[in-house]
Amino acid sequence: MENNFFYTIGAFILTFAAALSAKAQIKDSYSDTNPTNRTSSSQQTSLQPNFFSQGKNDTLPITYIPDNSTLPQGKMSLRNDFPYDQLPYQQSNAMAYPRIRQEDIAYSVRIWEDVDTRQPKNRSLMYALNDMGTQPLIAIILKAINQNAITAFSSEDDRFTTPLTPQQVKEAMGNGLDTSAKYDLEGNIIGYQVRNKAIDLDSIYTFRLKEDWFYDRKYGQMMVRIIGIAPVVPFTLSTGEVIPNSEHPMFWLYFPDLRSVLTKYKAYNMHSPGTKIPFNELFDMRLFKGQIVKSDFDNPGETPWNTLMPDMNDQQKAAQLIREQIQAYGEDDYDMVSQDTPSKKKPKKNK
Repeated sequence: MENNFFYTIGAFILTFAAALSAKAQIKDSYSDTNPTNRTSSSQQTSLQPNFFSQGKNDTLPITYIPDNSTLPQGKMSLRNDFPYDQLPYQQSNAMAYPRIRQEDIAYSVRIWEDVDTRQPKNRSLMYALNDMGTQPLIAIILKAINQNAITAFSSEDDRFTTPLTPQQVKEAMGNGLDTSAKYDLEGNIIGYQVRNKAIDLDSIYTFRLKEDWFYDRKYGQMMVRIIGIAPVVPFTLSTGEVIPNSEHPMFWLYFPDLRSVLTKYKAYNMHSPGTKIPFNELFDMRLFKGQIVKSDFDNPGETPWNTLMPDMNDQQKAAQLIREQIQAYGEDDYDMVSQDTPSKKKPKKNK
């Protein structure tokens, strides 16, 4: 009985001593591998050891590559680029909208439509012209945002509730950070490089317009106002595959603010190729064709049509119904900027 007691006490002491020794070894090992316990003469950013740290050392330097990319600027021609003396482009302010009173509106419908600038009828919207050459529409928009000439708003809604900084606009466009490994000649990872992702402006060619169509009893005609505009892109997988029906706005712009910027640029006149028109008039005179993707007609929640009715045939029928309702209030083409006085109707001839 006494021998068993001493045997138990001895085994406990040996087990406790072994546990203390193992704990000391683990602590020493962690001190050797933990980057925070090391001292270095060069101030470099370190990484915690992980599965991807396959270099010679457990801590690898991270180098940030500055972003030197700029928006297309164009160049001024040093010679007369025409066979005649070209008159300087006369910049002007956008024509003011006629005053509209809510009590004069007899009919109103709000629609959202996507304008693909690759389509033949919309190609004039793809590039703008000035003395520096041609520039994509998205480049003009981004330049105005960077210069704080206009304010961009978050795409979390289309009511212009959350303004964005130029840096937040870049992030909304997917211009985040990208990390890549740096290898030596033996194929070992010796560090990492962090740089800003490039923005492919050529991939942004669709713009979503938020519009109000309304019949004004005072002017006796149908009118339309573009309230907002947003560049639209689809979601893509890491493999580069585009997800169908995933088009979404990157950010929103209040269109009346953008009109004053667009007056500084010229546009191709498809009806008279030898002449140019202010770029904003492409929108004012509706020299484009879009596809309706949403409307508040019979849709109180303003749910996108690809969710409300995924069938494309149903969407086309709904769009046709809205077009017919708009057409029922007038027979002429509708401009955003109309006459300040009601058009005179011809008197009916007595038979």
